[in-house]
Amino acid sequence: MNKTKASGTITVYFKNTVKWSNVYAYFYTSSYWDKDKGSGSKNIAGGPFEMSKVDGTDDIYSYTYTGDYSEYISFTKDSQSNHDNFWSTAAAYRGDFSTSKPMYTPRNTSSGTYNNVNYYNEGTWSTYSGGSTTTDLYLCGYINNIDVGHGDNRYKLTQSDDKYTGTFTFSTDIQYVTISNGNKAYVASGD
Repeated sequence: MNKTKASGTITVYFKNTVKWSNVYAYFYTSSYWDKDKGSGSKNIAGGPFEMSKVDGTDDIYSYTYTGDYSEYISFTKDSQSNHDNFWSTAAAYRGDFSTSKPMYTPRNTSSGTYNNVNYYNEGTWSTYSGGSTTTDLYLCGYINNIDVGHGDNRYKLTQSDDKYTGTFTFSTDIQYVTISNGNKAYVASGD
């Protein structure tokens, strides 16, 4: 039975409290955990994908994945593409991922050893406040290229996963509308 929860593009973060030199991510369409062997490539949607260190951080890695995925994700310190089960490495396997909490932080102590793999499963998923998962966006109105976006015609949009929405009332003399994140503005004519 296919237990795929979603299909699309997601960004996953790993806070490297376990001090791995590299981090790889694996995405699953449904659970794969064997009490004698741990996790591996069965029901895998994609991986291994080498994660990249997030600019300006010491220990946060990220990977943006497109495809089918569920709440089941594994991370390893070595690429494990040729094994039915992970073998002789360190890994974290979680079955509670959600797009609203995309960063996994493992505890520093191993939670078990299976198939010569030390697992770090007793961690937590959390929001990531350092950049690309949560961005404040504003809808701003302009009259004759004069910025009134910081007055009564500036409205914060509401974020839900990767979509932003809002209902607003502008004065009738607004000629331009922008959506801005503070660094870039996307302009549309009032026509």
